[in-house]
Amino acid sequence: READQAWHHGELGSVEPDSWKKLDAKLKQAVAPLRELLGQARGEAKSGRQALIAEAEALLAKAQERDAPAQARALQARWTEHAKAHPLAGRDERALWERFRAACNAVFEARDSQRKEVDHRRHEQRRAFEQLCEQAEQLSHADETGEEDIRRSLRELQQQWRDAAAAQSVPPALESRFRAARSAVEALLKARSRGKEAAVWQALQAQAQLCEELATALAAEPPTPVDGQALRGRWQALPALPDSWEKTMIARRDQALSALENDDARYEQLDRIDDGVAVRRDALLELELALGLPSPAELAKERLAVQVKQLRSRFKAAPGGGSAGEILLAWCATPGVADARDRSRCEKIVESLQRRH
Repeated sequence: READQAWHHGELGSVEPDSWKKLDAKLKQAVAPLRELLGQARGEAKSGRQALIAEAEALLAKAQERDAPAQARALQARWTEHAKAHPLAGRDERALWERFRAACNAVFEARDSQRKEVDHRRHEQRRAFEQLCEQAEQLSHADETGEEDIRRSLRELQQQWRDAAAAQSVPPALESRFRAARSAVEALLKARSRGKEAAVWQALQAQAQLCEELATALAAEPPTPVDGQALRGRWQALPALPDSWEKTMIARRDQALSALENDDARYEQLDRIDDGVAVRRDALLELELALGLPSPAELAKERLAVQVKQLRSRFKAAPGGGSAGEILLAWCATPGVADARDRSRCEKIVESLQRRH
């Protein structure tokens, strides 16, 4: 370019046209090999650039592979080295560079898109676990929801958790959170169960006290009048017992109410009360032995006698369905009147039954 510039626009001076043609022809002949070499070099430079472009475009198909970004950066470094070693005209260089840069950017964008998709999927998966945790936590505060509904919901949540955990790993923090929520739900159910059981024991004691009111009225001279309808109303206001227990206590109540209606039935009921003194005493002793509770010191001989007859292992069944519960029911169903000491003993027995359950 410099020689051509000097030849045509330099300060060489003018010559005759015929001489100019001859000299210009000689220059062209002299420069022709150089132009040919330069054309070959430019062709090689373009081919090299185009080969790099082809590699970058081919890399797009493997953009999801782990080392794809590193390969793209390596291609960019090779482009820089190639451009320094094999320069091109600005126009050609810009056109080839734009194609190369677009191919490399496509690789990086594909990687970014995949990373965003993976991040989004992970976020959705985490959110699914978080929602199950939230539902379990809400369930642990479902005070107005029925026990069966809570149990069913907990089973469904656990199944959903297992299904989700089988498809992807669970973040340890959420695993701990769900486990804590599940434990809270189970604690709620246990508290509900204890509350129901406590209500049963309290209802049993309350029914026994109503029956004792009748026994006290029967023992008075003359018998104290009792409003049977009002007493039945108070009875109905108490929490219901299990069916078999309810029937047993109603039998005691109705027997006492009937005894108030005529003297013969009253005397028979008073005899039953007298006969039940020892039975009721031994029942409390049996329960105290079974539950490891102390008995009054003055009943040491009677306790020993009961201990000889009964083995402690008989009373290890669950309250309400085992021996201890049935013995307490029998004590409540047997006609009689408990004094303050025996009533206190009965309350301690009920507390012990609840703790064992």
